[in-house]
Amino acid sequence: MHFPIPSAEDGKRLGHNITGAVMVEYMIVLTVVTVVAVIAMYEVGKPLVQFYMQARGVIVLPA
Repeated sequence: MHFPIPSAEDGKRLGHNITGAVMVEYMIVLTVVTVVAVIAMYEVGKPLVQFYMQARGVIVLPA
């Protein structure tokens, strides 16, 4: 079997493809991190809001 020796043009073309793949991978990582951060803020914030509403109810309506 004969495999062609890569030329400078092939290297440039592969470099551009690799750069695009890195950018796509970077966007995927950013999207996943953003989704995880939103879920974490929701999970942390929900009990805080519930506690705040209960405390507010106790202060406003101390029945």
